[in-house]
Amino acid sequence: MKNKEERKAQRKAYCESHKEEMKTYLKAYRESHKEEMKAQMKAYNESHKEEIKAYRESHKEEIKAQMKAYKESHKEEIKAQMKAYYESHKEEMKRIKKKLKEIHKFAKYDSTCYLCGKIITKHNKTLHHITYFPEKEITLCKSCHISIHHQESNELVPPKEEMYKFYGTLELKTNI
Repeated sequence: MKNKEERKAQRKAYCESHKEEMKTYLKAYRESHKEEMKAQMKAYNESHKEEIKAYRESHKEEIKAQMKAYKESHKEEIKAQMKAYYESHKEEMKRIKKKLKEIHKFAKYDSTCYLCGKIITKHNKTLHHITYFPEKEITLCKSCHISIHHQESNELVPPKEEMYKFYGTLELKTNI
């Protein structure tokens, strides 16, 4: 037993006296075995999905606090990484931004009426709920929207109970 304790103490003393040397070695080892370690980590994560998920769920607040602390202590480093990423992907980002503007512009200004098919502008456009749970909307011109709400029974008008539940009140807006 004494022999085991002595070896443990010697190992600890050795590690303390060679700390920097070991750090350098470990860093070089990790760098040279990066891909292999990445593959092993991926395999481990795949085979232990449920345990990892359960751990993350049970330690949610602790993980959140650690992430917040990390972001605070590495603010400048993260900022530099983000800047480098955006710089290296500048053209791709411009292309995506342009595409999003086009999509947004189309959705915001011009579209066609679901019922009559005519092109409608943002001034004549109304989004109409056909269901609230799940929430689904269609685009209508104002005249078609008014006509839907003035018909006795229409499959495009959700039940009143859904409207009450969605808007959270018994008094619905009368502005169609």
